[in-house]
Amino acid sequence: MKYSNVILNDDNFDEEFEHLCEIVKLPYSSYENFIDKLPNHYTKQIHSNGFDEWICCKTIPNKGSDFKQAYQVGTLAYEFKNGFIILNFETLL
Repeated sequence: MKYSNVILNDDNFDEEFEHLCEIVKLPYSSYENFIDKLPNHYTKQIHSNGFDEWICCKTIPNKGSDFKQAYQVGTLAYEFKNGFIILNFETLL
């Protein structure tokens, strides 16, 4: 299920983007891009609210002093009627 059937345009983008960030609990600064078609390297998963969430990520070692944890970095994509909003994320594992 798409995140939204709204067609994004200049008039509604900010409001829809802010609403998405609140729902997925990512900061506004996580915005990367808006694209028409999603590349093949994304994998679909279901968000806890029941809509499709597309993920592309990798795990990298921690370059800090303890070396016991790693980071997961990547992008999440959320589908609208006319494309995808792409958000960045980084998580300490």
